[in-house]
Amino acid sequence: MKTLLLTVISTMTLALSANAQVAFHFPSTHVLSEITRTPDCREYSRPAALPKEFNFRKFANERLQYPELARTYGIEGAVIVQINVAPSGKTQFIKIVKSLGYGCDAEAIKMTDDLPDFIPAVFKGRLIPSYVNLEIRFKM
Repeated sequence: MKTLLLTVISTMTLALSANAQVAFHFPSTHVLSEITRTPDCREYSRPAALPKEFNFRKFANERLQYPELARTYGIEGAVIVQINVAPSGKTQFIKIVKSLGYGCDAEAIKMTDDLPDFIPAVFKGRLIPSYVNLEIRFKM
């Protein structure tokens, strides 16, 4: 038997309307579990995700604002936020993986606090805890 670390990576890029000053890039990484695999078995899984009917572009346009301090100093870059998703789909906690400062971190956390519940990750037919890395790019 072999031990395998199963990692699912998906990438989604969203661009805001022409009037917006913030661009988004969302790589999602879900480390599901360490599993044991034999030649005759198959493991099926699904990473955590936002509901299909959720319009993230509209949500971001309404909620995220370019921080005034970052705009004043001409700061551009990305904040990476890690969202831990419980088996219930609720956000357990949010942490900054890569900081930009100048109010951008706080703005990214404020926006992710308002996200709806996730569709939880599934492994071997069971709901499992997982995490999603969300990269939010700030560009003037």
